Amino acid sequence: MMRRTLPSLLALLLAASPVAAQTPPAPEPPEGTAPAPLPAPDKPTRSQASMGGVQVSADRMHYSQTGDTITADGNVVVTRGAARLSATHVEWLRGEGRVVGEGNVRLEEAAHRLAADRFEWNIAEGSGRVLGGELVVDGRYYLDGEIITRSANGRIRVRHGVFSACSCEPGERRAWSVAARSLSAIPGGTLVARSLTFRVKDVPVLYVPVFLFPTSDRQTGLLLPTIGGDTRDGVRVVQPFYWAINQWSDLTVAWDHRSRRGPGGQLEYRYMASRYTRGSLSAEGFDDRADGLHRVLGHWRHATVRPEGWNLHADMIRVNRRDYLRQVGESAEVRTTESLESNLFATRSTSGAVTAVLFRHTEDLVGAAAAPTQHLPSLRAGVLDRRLGPLPVWAGLTASADNLVRDPGADVVRADLAPRLSLRLPLLGGRFTAAGRAEARAIVYSERAGGGSATTARTYPLSATLGTRISGRLFGLPHRIEPQIHYRYVPVHPAKSDAFDQLEGIAPAREVVARLNQRVGPLHWRLALPYDLRDQAPVAVRSRVSVPVPGGAVVRADSLHRPQDATVEWLAADLAVRARGITLSVGDVYDRGTLATGTPFWADTVTVQSPGGTRSHMQRGRVVVGQWAGVELSAHVDYDARDHRAAEAGAGLAFVGSCWSLALEYVDFPDRNLVRFRLALAGAGGRERTAAFADPLFGAGARPGAL
Repeated sequence: MMRRTLPSLLALLLAASPVAAQTPPAPEPPEGTAPAPLPAPDKPTRSQASMGGVQVSADRMHYSQTGDTITADGNVVVTRGAARLSATHVEWLRGEGRVVGEGNVRLEEAAHRLAADRFEWNIAEGSGRVLGGELVVDGRYYLDGEIITRSANGRIRVRHGVFSACSCEPGERRAWSVAARSLSAIPGGTLVARSLTFRVKDVPVLYVPVFLFPTSDRQTGLLLPTIGGDTRDGVRVVQPFYWAINQWSDLTVAWDHRSRRGPGGQLEYRYMASRYTRGSLSAEGFDDRADGLHRVLGHWRHATVRPEGWNLHADMIRVNRRDYLRQVGESAEVRTTESLESNLFATRSTSGAVTAVLFRHTEDLVGAAAAPTQHLPSLRAGVLDRRLGPLPVWAGLTASADNLVRDPGADVVRADLAPRLSLRLPLLGGRFTAAGRAEARAIVYSERAGGGSATTARTYPLSATLGTRISGRLFGLPHRIEPQIHYRYVPVHPAKSDAFDQLEGIAPAREVVARLNQRVGPLHWRLALPYDLRDQAPVAVRSRVSVPVPGGAVVRADSLHRPQDATVEWLAADLAVRARGITLSVGDVYDRGTLATGTPFWADTVTVQSPGGTRSHMQRGRVVVGQWAGVELSAHVDYDARDHRAAEAGAGLAFVGSCWSLALEYVDFPDRNLVRFRLALAGAGGRERTAAFADPLFGAGARPGAL
């Protein structure tokens, strides 16, 4: 977008030339004589004059007492600061307060340029006009006009004007342009175009009687509409309107119409109250005449982040109907969302402690058998590990209190207190590191429904770690390996059978875990092998690999399996290749529905329980071919291996030019197909939208705007 408004830039450039002539020669010449700075008429060199910071040079300069006029002819150059004006002939009619220039007029200032056949300027009124002018703003916005005038009140008028953001060589036609019988604007305001014709390669394709163009990053006005459609919604048109409320807030309101389902709207209010506080409040919805229901979604995001003191974060999202995302989602991921989680939390950190207050509400969208647990609220406090004097011993503390609510009729207050001691001891001159950890944990429950009495769970986990780091070279590549042996013992005296979250899932454990973390050149491999000493059996093996391959490929894999029965609990693997304008990615995601993926004490070690969730298996493929002459082809497919059908498939065609882009996409879902179309023109629209305000048809990803 323009960094300044188009009218104000035009006024600035128009004003630059008279500023050069506004400063009169000093001292005042005697009656009938030329100004003192001017050279003698018979001198063969170029005439030059310096007038209060303005330098003027020409082949010939003359002062006439009649009309009090200074005339410069032949390769006239007027400079003042960064502004430079050149013309064949310039007259300053001091008696009339006018400046006139003609003949190959050129005005340049930074990245702004003005070319014209003739210009006239009234110094006293601050008005003027340019004939046959072409204005270039920021080196990328172009405005041609038969006559460009500026009135005393600052209003700019253009007769038979053409606006575009596409440059072209002499004799070429611009990729797109907007021609209008008349254009008018006030600096800092909206440009009004009448009898407007949108042209592609100078071929008219659309006529609009009147249209408004916001001309700055944060200027109130219409944004470009988005057009699309599918077999369920019909043709969909989204027309946004942007309102720059003040310097720290703005509002975008969009009319959203679905031809088969009914009218709707979208709203986003953004604010940045201070350098530490910003956020957005958005809502969308429509009147679904397909089933006679109103569907509404609201979303609030907020962040207050200060270098010290309390910080506040909010991410609150609600829908009025549980099937909202399933009905309006434009992707398989959105349509299959099983729950919406809203969080409001405040944190405070110091050099030695952390405090947090959390409110979390989870909304079930699929009607799961187990109701979600609500944390209303949760309090957290922690004392970071501090060294005890000169000893290699550190002490710390974590504590929490939760008010847990689950419908129907379950309400529990839980307190959790866990002091800890840890030992870190280098061995053999630092070649090995021994670490130990002891923790005492008490969890107290108080039933507030059903008349139950308070109960207590107790556990005293102990752990010890021995590890080292070895560096060297392997096959000529830098090699670093970090092996560890970790022992942990968790005696538990359980108190509840009704598990609200993972804390109630603590089970007695006595395990040895072998961990291996190594890098060989670009390859990074992490492996965890737990062994249950109580059952004399391995638990679950976690393996993660990431390696970039020469030629632009990247391989990633993350897997968890039970070696005793060769059962894969989950697997995520993908390969991405980028070479010669082609991007190809294939992946496989499998989840057996494992209930737990970690423990309250060691998050990097996975505890596998019997499957109780939904098994899923998705295979994905993506290919993008481009860009050939700015054209990009893409295709994708998500195959549901569990249901043996394609969950989503689509293809797209896009052209990205220097000043415009066009995207066309077709997506096929099991119950409908979707066609999306978007035309984007550089320089048209009220502002560049933020990623927080997603494109209504194409999702998030727009460039950041003014806030």
